[in-house]
Amino acid sequence: MQKLTAKEKAKRAKMMAEIGYLAYAVNAETEYCVFFEYAGHVDLIRIDICASKDDYNSKLASTEHYRSDGSRDAWLQSKITHLKHILETHEIDYGRMKRVVYEVASHQF
Repeated sequence: MQKLTAKEKAKRAKMMAEIGYLAYAVNAETEYCVFFEYAGHVDLIRIDICASKDDYNSKLASTEHYRSDGSRDAWLQSKITHLKHILETHEIDYGRMKRVVYEVASHQF
């Protein structure tokens, strides 16, 4: 993990605080249920947007970023933009998101 200058750390701290505020605001002011997690030991940020406070297991959109790198600020800014859009419109802009499909397989006996 690269070392950040004091100025870079301060900028990231402000961006993280904004994401935390926006996650709370989207949760409080829309039907969605938002989870925001930061794990300092691995520098992991995770945001999950779920259908509602009652249906918080139905994940509609999620994102995570693991470890700092040169693209972290751009990643943070894109998440701020997404959350602001949801707060303003009360809609998720799926058109600006990457669709990810997971296949789960198991063997039963």
